[in-house]
Amino acid sequence: MSIAESGLRYIAEAPAYEYGGFNPQTVRIAKAALRMIGRLRRQNGVCRWREDADGVWETSCGQEWQFESGGIKENHVHYCHYCGKRVKEVRA
Repeated sequence: MSIAESGLRYIAEAPAYEYGGFNPQTVRIAKAALRMIGRLRRQNGVCRWREDADGVWETSCGQEWQFESGGIKENHVHYCHYCGKRVKEVRA
């Protein structure tokens, strides 16, 4: 979950406005944005990343990426830098 999504979820689940929460319009917008994020994730699918023998990661969207050290998990990569889809590591 991204920082922005965490913020939207916080707003959407806040207490009622009269108890110190956000105003109703802000809550409606946050809930709509969360629904849109969910739809986009389902539509976009995943980008598969495979590491070759030289440490270069080949992506299913046709690009390449190389880390200075570590891999996908160590560098906290969740989304492809090129196509924006969620990254899935594929073992060779």
